[in-house]
Amino acid sequence: MEAYESIESDLQVQNPTALYSFILAETYCTLAKRLNLPENDQLKQASIAFANSLPEWPVFPDTISALARLSKHFSLIVLSNVDRETFAHTQKILEQGFKFDLVITAQDVGSYKPNPANFEHMLEIVKKKYGVEIERGTVNLKRW
Repeated sequence: MEAYESIESDLQVQNPTALYSFILAETYCTLAKRLNLPENDQLKQASIAFANSLPEWPVFPDTISALARLSKHFSLIVLSNVDRETFAHTQKILEQGFKFDLVITAQDVGSYKPNPANFEHMLEIVKKKYGVEIERGTVNLKRW
């Protein structure tokens, strides 16, 4: 997992505007190379299948119920490391009796977390839409 995460992170920095499916496929291939697996059509097909599997990845069992409870008291804002098309699949699974108030993806920002640009982009939108801003390390809820 450490090798996978390191490769994925490096690829995200090197390809900040790439769709997440590209990152997944390249991570798979790069990890396979590090493991000295032969580069062939089977490996390429497997990397594509892995990249395309993201919409099938299950959510944690308590996620939907937790989000539903939170949605009764808070605006739900997503800052995701995937692209809009990929997140749309997850969004359909998650939104059970509630809707996300705002979805921001790596595709929208043009970089991946933990790049500070992603958080700055989100905070700028949240400030404009909700009047919430960060002041000296604390959240200033001017609107509330």
